[in-house]
Amino acid sequence: MTTFRRRVLKAMSGHEPVPTGSKQVGDPDGYGLYGILDRGQDSVACHECPERFASLGAHTILAHGETAAQYRQAHGLPRTMPLTSISLSAQRSQESSARVGSSQWKKFEKARDPLAASLSRDPASFTSPSSQADRSALMREVNHNRSGQGHVKTCPVCGAEYRGRNRTCSSECAISAQRQGAREQSAHRRRLATEEIESLRTTGGDPLIVRALLREGCTATEISSVLGISKSTFSRRFSHSRNNSQISHIIP
Repeated sequence: MTTFRRRVLKAMSGHEPVPTGSKQVGDPDGYGLYGILDRGQDSVACHECPERFASLGAHTILAHGETAAQYRQAHGLPRTMPLTSISLSAQRSQESSARVGSSQWKKFEKARDPLAASLSRDPASFTSPSSQADRSALMREVNHNRSGQGHVKTCPVCGAEYRGRNRTCSSECAISAQRQGAREQSAHRRRLATEEIESLRTTGGDPLIVRALLREGCTATEISSVLGISKSTFSRRFSHSRNNSQISHIIP
C-alpha cells in the first residue's frame, strides 16, 4: 500500500466510505480523494472499495455496476484520465503505436469521419467535472497556504488583518511592538534597593554581590551605572557571573 493510500485511509474513520455530496477537488471521497486518482506503477486504487487493480474498467462494472464514464463522473475525474496503472497505460500505448500503418489501421482511417463524430457529441461532454483550471486554482491555493502567505492574521499592534509570516503587518508596527515589549520588560524588571546600591559602592563591585543581583533579575546596565563603569568594562569583569549557579552569599 502506498503512502498516499495510507494517508487517505487514516483520514477516514475506520474503513467506511465517505458519503458522497457536493465536493471539491481533494475532499475525501469514498476510499480516495475527489478529482484525484491514485495511480501507481503497477496498480490503481478504487474509490468504491479499499482495493487496487491494474485496471478499473472491468472492476467498476462487475463489482460496482458502473461504467468507466459513470465512475469518472461520480468521482470528479477528467473524462480523458486512464483508469489503468502507469505500466499498463505505457504498454497499451506501445501496442497502439505498433498498429499504426497496418492493414487494419488503413481500414479504420478509410471508415472514420471526424466531423460527424464531433457533431454527434453533446457539448457538455467536452467539460470535465474537475477541469484543469479548477485543479490549477486548487494547487495555487495549497502552495500559497504552505508558504505562509494564505493564512489571515491579525496584527497585535493595530488590529489590521494581513497575510504573511511576519508577526506584525508592517515595519512600523514591528517597531511599536518591540518598544512595547521593552517597556513591559522594564516594568517587571527588579530594581536595586537603597541598601544594595550602598553595598555595591562600598565594596566597589564585589563579584559575589554582583552575581547575586544578576541572579535575582537586576540588569547589568543598572549595576554598571551604580559602579560608574561602562557596559564593556562590566562585561569583562563580571562575564562569568551570569552563568555561575553557585551562589551562597546574601546581600547585606
